[in-house]
Amino acid sequence: MDEFAQRLAELCNNHYSKLPSKGKPGPSNWTNLSAVVKETNKDLTVVSMATGTKCIGENAKNCWTVSDSHAEVLCLRLFRLFLAEEIKSALHNTNTSCLVRDGQSYFKVATGTIFHFYTSCIMCGDATISKEADSNGSCSTSEAMSLYRNSRTCKRSPEPSNHAHKVQKCVNMNDNLIRTGAKSIVSDDLFSEDLQSRSWGQLSLLRTKPGRGPLSLSLSCSDKLMKRQYLGLQGGLLSVFILTPIRFATFVIGGNFAIDSVKRALFDRLPSCDSIVEADIAKVADTFVHSLTNTQSRCSQTPSPSDASILWVKQGMSSKHCVGVKGKTQGATKRSLPHKVMLPVCRREMFAAAQLIHAKICRDEHDNKSSTNLIESDKEFMVAYKHFQSESNYRTAKEAMCKHFQGWDRKSLHVGNCNATQ
Repeated sequence: MDEFAQRLAELCNNHYSKLPSKGKPGPSNWTNLSAVVKETNKDLTVVSMATGTKCIGENAKNCWTVSDSHAEVLCLRLFRLFLAEEIKSALHNTNTSCLVRDGQSYFKVATGTIFHFYTSCIMCGDATISKEADSNGSCSTSEAMSLYRNSRTCKRSPEPSNHAHKVQKCVNMNDNLIRTGAKSIVSDDLFSEDLQSRSWGQLSLLRTKPGRGPLSLSLSCSDKLMKRQYLGLQGGLLSVFILTPIRFATFVIGGNFAIDSVKRALFDRLPSCDSIVEADIAKVADTFVHSLTNTQSRCSQTPSPSDASILWVKQGMSSKHCVGVKGKTQGATKRSLPHKVMLPVCRREMFAAAQLIHAKICRDEHDNKSSTNLIESDKEFMVAYKHFQSESNYRTAKEAMCKHFQGWDRKSLHVGNCNATQ
């Protein structure tokens, strides 16, 4: 397993090194890297990759802006775009690399194909909480990485010069417990900056993203990876076409962390389900060139997280590469029209891709030129979005998960002021 994990990590880091320099961190900036790797007959291929550490606040959310730009989440969204492209290829009778027909309108992963997940750093949230600490009670490497992930500039702080308050995320309570800066969505006051009253060490709770920027209800990467492993990587929209959930076979994680904590965060706290097979979890060395640790080692000043996110996805024989900042395409301004700055993984773009697949299937089944109605007004968006998801078993499984985890449904499908046009 160790040899395979090293091989997979090396593949992902080499792939990153070949990407264009646009969007990569500067000398004093760091970021995190995540990738999905397809394995077929022992042949490994990167199919989606992303970097990122940022989120936007609830006040800036809408259906054409990506609210969560952590590398893990962007990578999962890009993987769904990869699957959507595979479905389109199958519908046009073009060879696909991983999907085969399973009935007239449905698809499944081809026999012998599995998927692996690589991330250069332990994911934020419940997975970061462990009993590992060194003899003097200071934070381990995994927590240090988490601290910098948490130390985004606080736009609510009236005293920007109070650096000690900003970075003091690891409170030593003499119990050798490494804590997370992510707040519990049900136990903590999301508006409070009181570090002592926070549910630092409580295990298995749903948590928001760490950090001190504008309030965000986006759940932590631990929670979102757990959700995808339980409900399926294909997500709610593509579950209309892919009925059997797709799950990772392996999680390969760089740096120092507790494997038992990752196992708890991703599997042990899930509702009982016979169909869930725990994936392997492997630890590899921190070899990502732009990780916090490696950036610190070559930078004379305190490094800061990069504002940019790189998004890359394999699409057939080609690929798509773009850079995002604050949930929009890099270079976007306040005067830019929404449809000009939407990233391919924003909710609206992904819904449009699912609609096109649905329209193609409807035309094939009825052998005519009729098509499903595409969304024309923004007010129709959320109604159509929820209705589309209700056509699969995904919604039922999601409702069961919400009942199991207190507070999961607290994160609403907020659209905000959505003025995009298709």
